[in-house]
Amino acid sequence: MTLSKVQTNFLVIIGFAALSLLSIIFLQSSASAHSGGGYAKPPNIVETAVSINQSTGEFSTLIAAASCTDIAGRLSNNHRNFTLFAPTDAAFAKLSLNASNVCSSFDTATLTTILENHISRGEKSAECVLGRSSIRTLARERAPIVGATIAGQNIIQTDVQTRNGIIHVIDGVILL
Repeated sequence: MTLSKVQTNFLVIIGFAALSLLSIIFLQSSASAHSGGGYAKPPNIVETAVSINQSTGEFSTLIAAASCTDIAGRLSNNHRNFTLFAPTDAAFAKLSLNASNVCSSFDTATLTTILENHISRGEKSAECVLGRSSIRTLARERAPIVGATIAGQNIIQTDVQTRNGIIHVIDGVILL
């Protein structure tokens, strides 16, 4: 089948129109993303924990502890991925700790080390975690993995995705 010159020109014009439309859509979406419009970025680890806490009240103590150390700032870094094993308020309560007393119960260095034992570099899914015998923490310790536990604490919720990593909820505080 041979196309006439008019049909060929028509197809060329339609092709250019489609290409132009796609370019405009791409440029608008890129501009929206850079100007704060368009799709919202998912929250980072700290923002996710705060959001969950607003809904459930489960992480008040963890947030307080992270805020009185440099951990909150480090976990807000969107250029690095982390895995956070997040103890609930009930986990801290087993040690008689809560949002009101956690910062005054330890010096900053000790509390920082305790929190670093709950964090690992890189994003490690539950499948990855459970496939290991231990996880290296930011405190440079090895937290043993046995079954669905880390350092003897039960992993009770897994794979909460964030912009800069992943959260696994645990029912105890990791003390290595």
